[in-house]
Amino acid sequence: MEELSRFFARTVLGSISMIPESFIPFLPIIIFVGFISLIFYVAYYMEKKRKEEMKNYALSAGFYYEEDAKTLETLKSDYNPSQMEKYKSVYESDPIYKDKLSLFSGLFSKETVSLEFTGLEFFRTGHSKKASNLIMIPFKDNRIMLFDYKYTVGSGKHSTTYNHTLAFMKTKDEVPDFVLRPENFFDKIGSFLGFKDINFDNYPQFSSSYCLKGQREESVRGFFNDSRISFFQSEPGWHCHAGGRFFCAYKKSYRLEIKEIPAFIEDAKRLFSLLNLN
Repeated sequence: MEELSRFFARTVLGSISMIPESFIPFLPIIIFVGFISLIFYVAYYMEKKRKEEMKNYALSAGFYYEEDAKTLETLKSDYNPSQMEKYKSVYESDPIYKDKLSLFSGLFSKETVSLEFTGLEFFRTGHSKKASNLIMIPFKDNRIMLFDYKYTVGSGKHSTTYNHTLAFMKTKDEVPDFVLRPENFFDKIGSFLGFKDINFDNYPQFSSSYCLKGQREESVRGFFNDSRISFFQSEPGWHCHAGGRFFCAYKKSYRLEIKEIPAFIEDAKRLFSLLNLN
């Protein structure tokens, strides 16, 4: 980045000194256009660097790498729309996963691989969604798919773009539809207003650390047995989205740095092994 800044400074200063006097009144516009161009160039440079680093890491570790993550679309046959559509209502009151409606929402979106077929609410949120930098890690008789994912909610100055690095798996058996995430201050306020999540009286620490929601409460409670609750209780911070034969998880609400990925892979292996989803 320091090299990039020096290059830009030299280029701008050199360009300004060559501008004819007749163009001086337009100097603010020229600088503004140059600044915007720099932003786009830096974004392009960082994305290119990210792809190179992810590819190099995957190849050095002996994993398969795919820049456009197209392999994810081969899982479409495992989605049953008529079944999964029924689950949507349970999340509509949860603002953390709800898109802000906007007249221009979705306009100019440039979506690549669409994961809405999974039925998971996480992949149905927002617009301008993109999955990239897929790394496939062999895991027992299955594989963990690690990839970058971003989406935008809102539009214009009211828009927010979220970036994540996800661990994703097609499970051997169907799992109940649920969302598990760290409980926050607003969840605690919501509980006083009647917005309840699924709690376990025998595990107050788990119930106070996590917000758990699911359409079929009985099935969700059956899935969260003692060993699974104990795991999440000892490892706070997980975000999990499950339903049908798909399971998605992450721990950090940002795109992981390359140096963080090996540890995250080990965390994901422990998670999927404990949940016995492979």
